[in-house]
Amino acid sequence: MAHRHVELGLKLPQLQNLIKRDPEGYADDFERQYRHFQSELQIFLLKPNKKSARFGELVNFLGHVAPCFREDAKDLPGQLATLLERHGAVLDADLRRTMVQTLILLRNRDMYDAVELMRLAFRLFRIPDKSLRKLLKDHISVDMRNANDKRRNEGLNRKVQALVDGMLTNGTEGDVAAKKGLDIAVDLYRRRIWTDARTVNIIGRALLHAKPRIFITAHNFFLGIDRIMADDEEDEEKDEAEAAGLNAAGGLLDRRTGGVTVHNHSKKTAKRLRAQEKQKRNIRIARRKLLGDKDGEPQPRFPALTLLHDPQGLAEDLFRKLRASRDKFKTRLLMMNLLTRLVGHHKLMVLSLYAFLQRYITGHQQEVTHVLAFLVQC
Repeated sequence: MAHRHVELGLKLPQLQNLIKRDPEGYADDFERQYRHFQSELQIFLLKPNKKSARFGELVNFLGHVAPCFREDAKDLPGQLATLLERHGAVLDADLRRTMVQTLILLRNRDMYDAVELMRLAFRLFRIPDKSLRKLLKDHISVDMRNANDKRRNEGLNRKVQALVDGMLTNGTEGDVAAKKGLDIAVDLYRRRIWTDARTVNIIGRALLHAKPRIFITAHNFFLGIDRIMADDEEDEEKDEAEAAGLNAAGGLLDRRTGGVTVHNHSKKTAKRLRAQEKQKRNIRIARRKLLGDKDGEPQPRFPALTLLHDPQGLAEDLFRKLRASRDKFKTRLLMMNLLTRLVGHHKLMVLSLYAFLQRYITGHQQEVTHVLAFLVQC
């Protein structure tokens, strides 16, 4: 069937719709637009800091239709990535965002490698563009969740963890990229995707980072992540019961109580409380079986402090950092809290720690109650 050629530059959205419906019939139109893109690219490279709405439209168009012509457009992701890597800082903000969105779209269609896109994303974090940074961070988190949705993708997890670890320890991509990488690791741990010892120790190395906003985030992780995850689980239990639509006996769910007999107007005896907990547990198992979990029980999760490889060495390094710190006293209190909790959790021996804390037990010290609490927990 012969198709009327679509005029260049006038009806790209219409052509995009036609190509998706009939790729073979509009193959010539795609090739002509792709050649036009190559010409526009060479012209654009002469002045990459110049605005070019037409070039952005072509990039967006090709990103949507390239999956229909994978072999012909196989060089497109690499060309866009090279352009962003070399000239990303001087590109127009709208065009830069369009190119990143196109690469994300190609990644979702399996036309671009996930690790390569994440490596590029960490490099682009250096660009002072808040909307771009949010887009990249959200993409990395969503992509990792999707990759580990049905089963754990250990290969991808290790590669991305190595990227984050390199940024935190070597500072290869700058402090902003290191902070974003740490935020991603914390978020994935909270979502129970990266709950292994490797992730915990990557965050543990961030405790010794020179920048306060990075090591404060790491301190808050170890001090509060277990409580946050416990609160998340309580909220999920209610949502799971409603989403499952089942009660403990397999019948329809009472939406007002979440499927659990609450005994609002009867005496709460020990037997009834045990039955109530059993109903909650059975609802969780029914929900997980409904979602395809064969075992029906969650995987065991240990406190983050337990998974540290060398707690004694880390405690000594943290104490040296604390003694030399000139940060705000609120920040030093945070460091004392984690250090004493680490010492108490692992039963460690850190010389001079008690003498150091004793300096702050004075009558004029406003935070003396906090210091006393730190002494108790270590």
